[in-house]
Amino acid sequence: MKLRSCLSLTIIIVLVIAFAALSYKRNSIWIEETTLWDDAIKKSPKKARPYLSHGLAFHKIGQYEKAIKNYDIAISIKPDYAIAYTSRGIAFYKLGQYEKAFKNYNMAIAIKPTYAIAYFNRGIAFHDIGEYDKAIEDYNKAIAINPNYAEAYTNRGTDYALKGQYKMAIEDFKEACKMGDRNACLNLGIMTKSILFQGIKKPSQ
Repeated sequence: MKLRSCLSLTIIIVLVIAFAALSYKRNSIWIEETTLWDDAIKKSPKKARPYLSHGLAFHKIGQYEKAIKNYDIAISIKPDYAIAYTSRGIAFYKLGQYEKAFKNYNMAIAIKPTYAIAYFNRGIAFHDIGEYDKAIEDYNKAIAINPNYAEAYTNRGTDYALKGQYKMAIEDFKEACKMGDRNACLNLGIMTKSILFQGIKKPSQ
């Protein structure tokens, strides 16, 4: 995609992107957490939730293959488990396996059409492969379901900026910044200063 101006280049280089698929709370007991869910699985081997939680624990420490194995089992026990499909999609995304990631996001959405997180994460994947219009469509859906989804506004604003639609990008960053998204506030400041700088640099007519 050709950049439309030096302003485009400035913004694209410095924008802070909020593309973090599912935000997991950080703590210092990750290893103990996997052990905890090992025990839960032994006690309830026919329940899907312990396998999902075990997978999320592995996900937190970057062991995506192990996470996927647990999501597989959770889904085999509960085939309509939308969060397990989304989580597995994110794990495949982390491994760079986009086709499998999309397949899982699509399944999650088919099972639960009001699942904003699935649309959000599919939007991230579309962004990564340069499909900005499709990414924006998914963020639109996520925001329609959850109007307070600050990260979706931030990511949509970033894709608007990449498409050269700066007014819409600024509006999204403003909205997300009001909700407390720090990346959005930073992006808003960067874009505002960049636009002001470009205006100052223009020669008088």
